[in-house]
Amino acid sequence: MKRIIFLIMTMAFVAIGCNKNLEQFTVTPSSLEFSGEAGSQTVTVTAGETWVLKINGGGSWLTTSKTYGKSSGQVEVSVTANSPAERTAEIVFSCAGQSVKVAVKQAPGTAEETVEKGEFYPEPTSGIEVDPVCPNADKPCTIIFKPASDNPLYGHAGELYGHFGVVVDGEWKYVPSDWGVADEKVHFKKVADNYWEFKMEPSIREYFGSGETPVTKIALIVRSEDGNTKSHDEDQFCSVIDDKYKAEEFTPDPLVTKKLPEGVKHGINYNTDGSVTFVFYDKDTAGKSHKYCYIVGDWNEWTRKTEGAMYYDGSQGCWWITLDGFDADKEYRFQYRLGNTSGTDTYVSDPYTEIVYDQWNDQYIAGVPAFPEGAKQLVSAFQINKPEYAWKHKDFKVEDKNDLVIYEMLFRDFTTSQDIEGAMAQLDYIENLGVNAIELMPVQEFDGNLSWGYNPNHWFALDKYYGTREEYKDFIDECHARGIAVIIDVVYNHATGSHPWAKMWWDGANNCTAENNPWFNVVAKHEFNVYHDMNHENAMVKEHVKRSLEHLLTEYDVDGFRFDLTKGFTQNNTLGDVGAWGRYDQSRVDILKGYADHIWSVNENAVVIFEHLADYSEEKVLAEHGIKLWRNMNGTYRSAVNGGSGDFSGSYENNLYGGWVSYMESHDEERLCYGAGADASSVTWGICGTLTNWSSDITMAADGAFFSAKNVTFKADDMFKIRKVGEWNDAFNYGASTKGYKLPLNTEYKLTLGSGSQDMAVPAAGTYDVYFSLAAEKVWLMEAGKRPADPSVTPGGGAAEDPLTVAMRRAGASAAFFLTVPGPKMIWQFGEIGYDYSIDYNDRTGEKPVVTDQYMAVPARKALYDTYAALLKFRRENPRFFDSDASFTWTPSGNLKKITCTVDGKSFHVVGNFAKNQTSYTVPSGTWTDYINGGTVSGSITLKEGEFRLLTK
Repeated sequence: MKRIIFLIMTMAFVAIGCNKNLEQFTVTPSSLEFSGEAGSQTVTVTAGETWVLKINGGGSWLTTSKTYGKSSGQVEVSVTANSPAERTAEIVFSCAGQSVKVAVKQAPGTAEETVEKGEFYPEPTSGIEVDPVCPNADKPCTIIFKPASDNPLYGHAGELYGHFGVVVDGEWKYVPSDWGVADEKVHFKKVADNYWEFKMEPSIREYFGSGETPVTKIALIVRSEDGNTKSHDEDQFCSVIDDKYKAEEFTPDPLVTKKLPEGVKHGINYNTDGSVTFVFYDKDTAGKSHKYCYIVGDWNEWTRKTEGAMYYDGSQGCWWITLDGFDADKEYRFQYRLGNTSGTDTYVSDPYTEIVYDQWNDQYIAGVPAFPEGAKQLVSAFQINKPEYAWKHKDFKVEDKNDLVIYEMLFRDFTTSQDIEGAMAQLDYIENLGVNAIELMPVQEFDGNLSWGYNPNHWFALDKYYGTREEYKDFIDECHARGIAVIIDVVYNHATGSHPWAKMWWDGANNCTAENNPWFNVVAKHEFNVYHDMNHENAMVKEHVKRSLEHLLTEYDVDGFRFDLTKGFTQNNTLGDVGAWGRYDQSRVDILKGYADHIWSVNENAVVIFEHLADYSEEKVLAEHGIKLWRNMNGTYRSAVNGGSGDFSGSYENNLYGGWVSYMESHDEERLCYGAGADASSVTWGICGTLTNWSSDITMAADGAFFSAKNVTFKADDMFKIRKVGEWNDAFNYGASTKGYKLPLNTEYKLTLGSGSQDMAVPAAGTYDVYFSLAAEKVWLMEAGKRPADPSVTPGGGAAEDPLTVAMRRAGASAAFFLTVPGPKMIWQFGEIGYDYSIDYNDRTGEKPVVTDQYMAVPARKALYDTYAALLKFRRENPRFFDSDASFTWTPSGNLKKITCTVDGKSFHVVGNFAKNQTSYTVPSGTWTDYINGGTVSGSITLKEGEFRLLTK
């Protein structure tokens, strides 16, 4: 008892002593005010023991003579000359648990604001400068790129893009765009030759969306659009002043391990009692997880609170938590905050979310709520009572998968509004054309807003830029009302760095998924991968893909899928050997059959199409399983439209009935009519070949009846062609009929046009004059100084026609030898009106002009639309001609092409003239009905260039 009393008395004495010291701790004055000039003032500290100070919000303009003391004393506070803006800060003095603040204010001055470089700044050889040299995180800055003559990007003619990140614990974070992507968020503006600028605004912190993460160092590189050329081999860095946020001191709640509830799945689980269970997988290839996981959202101010600390089930590798108290009719947004060993957090969305909110891109979409403060990057959401959609045509189904005529559509470029609403307004146009399916280019959530969509970051959510979830359903339901199936192009070969799985284990230094990431291959297994290659042998990847496919089938009532780049669904490494990549791969076949079988387990009538383009042996196995394979016929049909003859046999070969989805053009190929309507007489012609190189030309000059190039020196082994200067286009590409043909000297030679043309040679090394007659389609290799006689040109017959009329007629003939061939077919949007802006207009994946109304007002283009509509009407009215038991024979090559098909005692016959002049043709015996033009036909008929007839009896 005495000991207890003694201890109490001792503690009281100590407490009295401490209070005495605290009473003695004072700092005067409590505020300091400076003019705009540089100056100093004194602060007096009275203390009985050690004290320390720190400056909040001052930066380099405010300094103190000391930062601590062991007893009372004075501190000199100094400021630099101020620029024309008031500055404020505070100095916090601390002693024995007590703090005293001194406010500091400096009036505006007249000095130029100068900032010294911080610890990090780009190397001079990189060509990168930052203005100001040590920027403030809460102000904008400008990245300037002025490459020296030895810089790889010196004289760069294309666009330039940045690769930026906030450096946190040595890793790149908050990278706004993937490498090699033409993203406006990182697009440099050209000021002058070899002078580029990028403005990081409204502030560095807001640009990166880094939230409360301290921004003290940013990483930067300048690159070409494709990423193949960059400003510097080593990452460049710049120090940043951050007066607002310091490294957060956070002590996580103790980790609690707890078994997952029975019956829950990865993602968002809605329970019968109104609660919601969130399950988030987190286990790397070594079996390790993050230190902690908190769920943060609209209901808890987006902060890590004890109630949001998730349990961990080590046996399942999952964080989980069940929460209640939600308004069942309200949508709640949320994220997971994963604790890293470095003390930082990774913010990720739920990969199973059905809607994604985007910190950077939602501001450009009308009607989307403001991005929540405290959240970062991409945010997921849930709603207990999701709105029920009232389907009007739920009973729609695809009746005959082998008779599909698919219209490939990109919402962005289909109408000027770039959205679902605009596309719905054009459904009369589609219905009148006569297709029975629409294939939407990827609509699963992708990076940015303006995209082809092959850069996915979530697979359960549809991209909001095109419309709401209800509008997607409206579009599909209305298509079904018109007898049109809706197929979605899905991208599972890869994902961008915005995908939550990619962000969980990320190698910031190399801008790729980390080696311990279980879902991705750090190095792709094949040559043609983009973004980050998925490992489709991973069980969770398979489960995720199957669940997302099932979700699209059941939630959106889609009728099938076109899978992008399915040849990449393999772990067999064929890097460096494209041929090996295409060879039969049983593991790939098994994976792909598994996905198809799951689709059919949900909807047995669903369409499954692969962009596979592998060896026939593998495609045959897949086709026999019920899968349709893309069949690229662009080159030969483009040749036919552009003046060549073309060989269409690939549209129907190997007797694999219904196995191919053939297409004359697709989103990925040059437009069928590009260049076809140009007046070739106005073209600048040139000689291209190894005498210079295949990427440049010797320009030919107009020379009477010729185009000529004089005094051209050839080596003995030089090869060359004649083409439109600077362009490989079948309409303007002339050569020999056989490769390496040696031109006779001083003698005419009849040229071959289009994709079938071959390189020409000279008989011997020397200097020659080259003459080219467009009208005669001939070339003369002349001794220097000699000139050939003007050529005689035999007219093709009939009145002269403008090139566009001829081109559209040739396009119609090509369509006739495409749409009357059995099996599924695909049309790229606006091919039916001869769309002729190049695929590379405004960059390959950039926005293209919408010209529907203008083109439909042009008689030749409207005639092409009517031709497509008539051919598709013929298919609908005569389905038996396209069944597997019909007798189909054809002559798919040469200038005069023919088809004959017979079934049930009925026949149709197609003949088309692909020569450059009119020709006569004797139809098969009997009297035929001209399906398109009306009337009867027998005996001999005359066909103009590009004219065809569809005859029936």
